[in-house]
Amino acid sequence: MMPRPNRRRRGCSSARGPTILASVHREQLGSAALLTLLGACLPRGDPSWLIDEPRVLALSMRVAEPGRFAPERAEEIAAGDVAIAMPGDIVDLAVLAVDDDGLPQDMAPAKWFACSSSLCRLGFPPRPPAPPCPAAGGPIALNCVLGVGSRVQATLPDPGPAFGSRVESGVMVVLPTTDDVSADQCVARLLDDERPPLWDCRFFEGTLPLGPSFALAEHAEELGLSPAIEASEYPSEIRDAPLNRAPVLDQLLIVRDDGSFALEGEDEITVRVGERVQLRVPDDVDGEDYLALGREDGELVVEPRTEELDATWWFSAPVEQVVEGSAPPSVRLVIPSVDRVEVDVVLGDGRGARSWLHVTLQVEGDAG
Repeated sequence: MMPRPNRRRRGCSSARGPTILASVHREQLGSAALLTLLGACLPRGDPSWLIDEPRVLALSMRVAEPGRFAPERAEEIAAGDVAIAMPGDIVDLAVLAVDDDGLPQDMAPAKWFACSSSLCRLGFPPRPPAPPCPAAGGPIALNCVLGVGSRVQATLPDPGPAFGSRVESGVMVVLPTTDDVSADQCVARLLDDERPPLWDCRFFEGTLPLGPSFALAEHAEELGLSPAIEASEYPSEIRDAPLNRAPVLDQLLIVRDDGSFALEGEDEITVRVGERVQLRVPDDVDGEDYLALGREDGELVVEPRTEELDATWWFSAPVEQVVEGSAPPSVRLVIPSVDRVEVDVVLGDGRGARSWLHVTLQVEGDAG
């Protein structure tokens, strides 16, 4: 991996779950309770980082092709990893889902919905199924279907008159965990006020970053809206700034008494019961410099900033977490007496872009 300049990182709390998650299991909850859950982690007896049931951990977006807004972005998008989109762009969407053993799983029955409301639950038609999203990325009045599966390619729809000053687009992934229920049946249960069973369903509500900001302002003005900053006020430094790219996470490092070892995605390494190890993001995974537009004494100013990378960790066994670090994002563990520990880490850049990696710690023997 090639290093990036001007690194800044911040640590995560391994004791917290994903930023936005509704994972309903062995509970019967009505609409009011679900409205609360669709913005936070479900209260659990176990730590939220412990994977002991099927869960959706994160979603990501990469732009495949630009739409009608700023077609001059095509070359930059073709270079890869652009993680900010405009309505009408063709985007690749992926989701990290794991089974109850902590292993990434295929989400063939999962259904992706673009949300017409800031709270996805409020945008579904009264009776499922929701319609497909417009092929050309046109405006939507209700939630629509982007696609089915762990990875989908779709045209990002236009929120239309509801666009307002939004800088992100809402999405929901609905995952049935058994063959006895479909994604549409999960949505129907979600909308039913009679407290139907939801233990066979997982709901993950997230956001996709929209931009660049000046293009959003131009689009809002086309719709007859008044953006907070008019498109004509954006200086050339902002208009010429590179598009946001997702952090590249190709490896994790495991630090042991006998040295450091690089682990790529899906790699396995053998560790010992009771061994203390550190898992960390490599030094050359850096936050990028970028420009933001702010105000000072009522005047618009261009502010240089640096991304702060943030890692969230999940484990398939109740590991003892000794200490977490922030430079680079890391966690120190005491290996428990189990057959293996599945590890998932999601790395975010603070601007809505995410990458992830999965590795396996095979456990043997005794630390003595």
